[in-house]
Amino acid sequence: MEGVPGRAFERRDRVVLVVLRGDSRFAAEAIVVAASGMAGIRVQLLSPWRFIERRVFPRFETSMRVQVTSANGNELADARLLDISSGGMRLSADHAIDGRIDVFIHGRDGIRLPCDVIACRPTGRLFEVRARFCDLGQGQHRFVQDMVSALQALNERGRNLLAS
Repeated sequence: MEGVPGRAFERRDRVVLVVLRGDSRFAAEAIVVAASGMAGIRVQLLSPWRFIERRVFPRFETSMRVQVTSANGNELADARLLDISSGGMRLSADHAIDGRIDVFIHGRDGIRLPCDVIACRPTGRLFEVRARFCDLGQGQHRFVQDMVSALQALNERGRNLLAS
């Protein structure tokens, strides 16, 4: 039986390899081409490595200027919104940001979105900020859903154009 825990792998067993790289996970299907009991195996890949998506909400890329303020209203940074989901967003900022923030998205229906920063890491000269929405009101929630739906439709339209 393939993949039974505690059993040595045998030649021609099909396996799934999972690799962790930082916080990312990748998987590929393979076949065992040589086995030496529980000591080790040599495999041949049957599929390309695929990124394993672990997010609850899919993210959609964008590139939009936003303003970030602290929860008490002090201006922290001009930033760029890189992607957004129903649960949060990823920003690029000139300096590190943490704690509770408000992200103001400009435009005809500009809106303030309260967030908690869950990660901030340097990426060259800039900082990548990951934030989770918190305490969204009904209008804010509707705005996020409308924006995510619009970006999803653009994404699907682009895939359909590439496929034709």
